[in-house]
Amino acid sequence: MKKFKYLVVNGCSYSAGANMYEDQTNIKEKTEKNRFSKLLSNKLNCQEINLSKPGASNGRIFRTTFDWIQKNKEKVDNTLFVIGITGLTRLDLFSNKSKEFITTTYLSDRKDILKELTESLGCSLNEFLNWRNFQIEYLMNQNTIRKHTERECILLDNFVNGNVVFFNAISSADVSIKSLKFLEFYNESEKRVVLDWQNIGIKNHSLHPNESQHKDMSEKLFKFVKDNIL
Repeated sequence: MKKFKYLVVNGCSYSAGANMYEDQTNIKEKTEKNRFSKLLSNKLNCQEINLSKPGASNGRIFRTTFDWIQKNKEKVDNTLFVIGITGLTRLDLFSNKSKEFITTTYLSDRKDILKELTESLGCSLNEFLNWRNFQIEYLMNQNTIRKHTERECILLDNFVNGNVVFFNAISSADVSIKSLKFLEFYNESEKRVVLDWQNIGIKNHSLHPNESQHKDMSEKLFKFVKDNIL
């Protein structure tokens, strides 16, 4: 049986364990203790490394995963990767003003998100909306974006010798490659297989997995890893 020393998990808020609890008391400690990545690392008896960030795009997920690989080449052969694919229309934007990547859902019309974006980019709201609307009208194609994400999955799988499990975190992720190790889910109330974690019937205060659902996810992943990798 293969023994891993490290578990690298990357994704959006679902993989970060965000909004797991309505009660915010000791939230950081509770989240890091009970999110699926920590529970899975306990089962595999290896070190948890969670690179996930709420609001992350697939661009950020793959960029930071490859960054970790480049900085930890000596660890890669002993590492299991779990990648939670997120919404396809999220972008990994780099700001020339702040000199950093911006993590946000750029299609949102929420005033707080737009304010944060325009401040980070150093542009006016009209400038940003004109650019965004141009992207949507002339440059954005869901199928092309999906194919790009699929290529990223294939490249990562090859790069780490198949020691990676993928899953769709939310319904707008919509990626599935039969030749790769993609986790499927089951909606108990509707009695059907679904391709993403969100569609199992997540209905808590924030539409994010709760503690029990993270526990179920860790058990599901552990079985999948035993059956397909170990």
